[in-house]
Amino acid sequence: MNFAAARSLVALNNAFYQEHAASFSATRSAPWMGWSQMADVVQAELGGEGTAMPDPLHILDLACGNLRLERFLTQRLKTTHPVFVAQDSCPKLAHDMPDNCTFQQLDILERFLGEPEPQCPPGGSRPEEAANDALATGSDNLNDLDAAAPYVRGKDVAAKMGVQDAFDLACCFGFMHHVPGRALRAAVLVYLMEALRPGGVAAVSFWQFMDDPRLARKAKATTEQARSEHAHQDIADTLEEGDWLLGWQDDGSALRYCHHFCEREIDELVSALPAGTATEISRFSADGKTGALNRYIMLKRQ
Repeated sequence: MNFAAARSLVALNNAFYQEHAASFSATRSAPWMGWSQMADVVQAELGGEGTAMPDPLHILDLACGNLRLERFLTQRLKTTHPVFVAQDSCPKLAHDMPDNCTFQQLDILERFLGEPEPQCPPGGSRPEEAANDALATGSDNLNDLDAAAPYVRGKDVAAKMGVQDAFDLACCFGFMHHVPGRALRAAVLVYLMEALRPGGVAAVSFWQFMDDPRLARKAKATTEQARSEHAHQDIADTLEEGDWLLGWQDDGSALRYCHHFCEREIDELVSALPAGTATEISRFSADGKTGALNRYIMLKRQ
């Protein structure tokens, strides 16, 4: 996965959500089953053994969508006054804003990728600002965690957004499968950890849709169709192992890039965090008819 391929996949998903925000949001109203288990862990970690929960409880929701997590946690964490910062690249999704929520429009992947590198004039050199905007990297390979040094960029963006060391809880649900390349996924994870105060908790979901026979059939059919169509061949050619294209309702042109996560990939992402950053406190499966559509990871910042 190189920068150009990652940008094309990010652009594909951004176009999808801009075009289909209303219909997508209409199908996303109920809270996820796994959120209850996540909230139990948060309650135990932040308010266990006689310790009172932080009040107010400061929560970051990266890729907030239509804010159903905010509504769920406001009801579920009844012993606290949760205050949310909700971030998403698509403001159309974030309607009916709760009073205890501040929305920030943020395309975090574009922040990591930076602008496409301009062509150098003959005998010239690359502009300095272009190098500073992009993910810190020694190569164009976004699957090389060592070369990409993703923690540098994740920490940098957290600082620039003013969220560093600010939150008790940082959540990211239904987004990691839209992040192309291991280095970008690691950067997202680092961003969440940097947003936490010491002792704060991060909760992240990883979609395992190819383990569901119905979703797997749809993903395979849509991806194969895209490979055969001239309009989508360039996108389809960028896909790597675990990458798929999913359709939407009856619109054959509405494609989303999604990545299926195996357990090994999740292990690698957690291991990519800088030493001493975090401790894994919970890992479980939930959601969907099988109860295992999402894999949840919960981490505590040291």
